[in-house]
Amino acid sequence: CLPNVRIIAVKSEELHAAMTSWAAGSSTMQMPSPNEFLSGMAMSPTGQVSVDLETSSKTRLHKQRRVKRITAKLDNSALAALDPSRWFARRNIEEALPAGTKACGFYFMVCSETPSGELATCLVLHSGQHPLFRKHHAACLYCPEREASQILTRAGTHSIPVFWGQGGGDVMFEFLGSFRVLELLHPACDLYSHPDLLLHLEDLRARSRRPMSGPQLLQLQEDLDPKTWQHPLQMLNGPEGWAAEMRQRCEADLS
Repeated sequence: CLPNVRIIAVKSEELHAAMTSWAAGSSTMQMPSPNEFLSGMAMSPTGQVSVDLETSSKTRLHKQRRVKRITAKLDNSALAALDPSRWFARRNIEEALPAGTKACGFYFMVCSETPSGELATCLVLHSGQHPLFRKHHAACLYCPEREASQILTRAGTHSIPVFWGQGGGDVMFEFLGSFRVLELLHPACDLYSHPDLLLHLEDLRARSRRPMSGPQLLQLQEDLDPKTWQHPLQMLNGPEGWAAEMRQRCEADLS
């Protein structure tokens, strides 16, 4: 049931003043005066009134991103219902991981056995930011090359679970499998000129309000060896159990 609504729009200061006087003392919501309304507008070179483009662009972008988040959440929830063994809420994934830091989708934990003192425990990829991963297992790192090299060193070469989705909280992410980090691809690699990546970057630059770093392409390889525990949500003893699993895999790689 909707309340009764009366909207009175005016385009002169005199009529607005009369309307304000008429509505005085009532609970009627008043619209701004024409001058106040036009203060948020700008004159175009042709003399026509146009909306403040910067404000309008920010509002439109915010709405577009919100629609994408809602659509992704609904789509993923429908897919998760069909195969619940492969889909998990972002919140539950993060709660199952050991405490630590994160960067470019990688989650790290402290590990004294590695040269960097850290170890990757998981990789969560934004489905709208990695156009080459599903077909080529190449992830985009949106950071300078030096930072990407540091992430490569911190991650290690053991296999880690990779989740795929968009959003946070209760949004469902798909478990893609276990992958090993191999190398940063050289800028001369053909994948840097792949049509899917070029189209994606063109779209990003059109929507971005600030300069973009990267991307650096990080090559991963799917680990097809069967494992007792594929991802942290299978562990009965929580984050501690997954931390032990990651240390065991790392030790096996170093031995």
